[in-house]
Amino acid sequence: MNNAISIYNLEKIVYQNQFYFIDIRESYQYDQLHIYNFENIPYDILINKLDYLPKDKPLCLICYSGERTKRLSRELQQKGYRAYYVEGGFQAFLNMHNEKYF
Repeated sequence: MNNAISIYNLEKIVYQNQFYFIDIRESYQYDQLHIYNFENIPYDILINKLDYLPKDKPLCLICYSGERTKRLSRELQQKGYRAYYVEGGFQAFLNMHNEKYF
């Protein structure tokens, strides 16, 4: 199953209430700059609370490069979650130079 969300598709869904958006970067990174509608739950905290994530909505995960969330989304899928990751991560989003989403 392809569970990647491209940056272009993220633009289409970020304002919708159909996903639970999670930014797993460190809090200081999130505080410096983050995408609208993403809640910050740093990776080290999230991995200890996986069973508390809501299962009623699909999860959209973002990290800096996309690699960590790619692995995490697969792990969450094995636990019964509908989990997706942003392909290329926050770095790809920054490369778009699109400030309207911050």
